[in-house]
Amino acid sequence: MARQPRKNTQSATTLLSLGIILLIVAFLYLLWQYRNQQPTEPIKGHEVTSTISSDYKQLLPTSLPQWQLVEHTGYTLAYNEATEQAAWVAYVLTDSMVLFGKANRRDYFNADDAVATGSAALQDYKGSGYSRGHLAPAADMKWSTTAMAESFLLSNMSPQLQEFNGGIWKVLEDKVRDWAVSEERLIVVTGPVFKNSTKTIGGNEVGVPDYFYKVVMDVSPPYYKSVGFVMKHEKGNKDLYEYAMSVDEVEDFTGLDFFTALPDSTEQLLEHKVQLELWGF
Repeated sequence: MARQPRKNTQSATTLLSLGIILLIVAFLYLLWQYRNQQPTEPIKGHEVTSTISSDYKQLLPTSLPQWQLVEHTGYTLAYNEATEQAAWVAYVLTDSMVLFGKANRRDYFNADDAVATGSAALQDYKGSGYSRGHLAPAADMKWSTTAMAESFLLSNMSPQLQEFNGGIWKVLEDKVRDWAVSEERLIVVTGPVFKNSTKTIGGNEVGVPDYFYKVVMDVSPPYYKSVGFVMKHEKGNKDLYEYAMSVDEVEDFTGLDFFTALPDSTEQLLEHKVQLELWGF
């Protein structure tokens, strides 16, 4: 009869040990989860000593002498008469422009009378099989009825396959608006790229691009960052991040030089590489 309490004591000790082990394992698992959810330090872009100008027009890309610079309310473009469309379109996009813009979209496409040599015409696109693809999107111009109307000028259009225009290109445009809200102020430059295509549409022989590009720079101090995209003019089947590249890589591909007014040291920092995590990829 004296041995029975000893067995009970051993069982209780075993259960207590197992309980302690389980508690330790649970604690370590929760700690592991917490550390994997929290970055060890804040993710930041490039902190630079020189403040980037809030006037995007001081940061326009390079332009060939034969291209005509045209300024509209919401964007500036460099018109290339050889392809009857803009070589690039540049504009600023802020959080308030996206969040509080109330101008209604009105699909009134018109020739751009500001283009001295004459822009493409509406007739060029009719029956071509290509949509009138916005370079500066109408949805980015809701902050002004004038800017909205001018976004439908044909100088701001490029022939796009609908599966591209309404597909991966739209995904990118939507993402840029999301970034404008989260990052507060962006400079956006976008346009077509011609490599091998000789296809044209309409009587004005509007060129059909092989690729399209977009470059985005976050210019909200004190941390700046940039990202570029080049997309083949076709139905996109990849995730958006797979098209992302550095601004330097976009420059190599397009032959353009972006943000030339920046100090060389700042330009090199911002354009040399892309940190995808800074853009939520």
